[in-house]
Amino acid sequence: MSERGTADALMVIFGLRRVEPERDARYRAWIKTLACVCCGRMPCDPAHTGTDGGMGQKASDYSCVPLCRTCHDVYHSKDGERGRALWLRYGVNLKARIRRYRERYEREVLALRRNRS
Repeated sequence: MSERGTADALMVIFGLRRVEPERDARYRAWIKTLACVCCGRMPCDPAHTGTDGGMGQKASDYSCVPLCRTCHDVYHSKDGERGRALWLRYGVNLKARIRRYRERYEREVLALRRNRS
């Protein structure tokens, strides 16, 4: 049995349910419009930085930050240590930055949609 199958079986036995990380395609699309959180270049990809994924799942979309292809490659490299070296090199406070992106998205994008309704 695969790891995923074993985990699913244990969840059934213990009466637990799987909690899927939040997904928001509009948020990811909005993140792609921003400059790289490290070097300021564009275009960017949304880089999932959270730890709530697990078992082959990406973390919540709300943990995404914009990274250009070069910085994204460093983020995923062994030398990047999953981004720690990258955040230190560019002085990025990841938790604060993620919180600001989420607040900005809610203020600018979602408020605009509500006003149009």
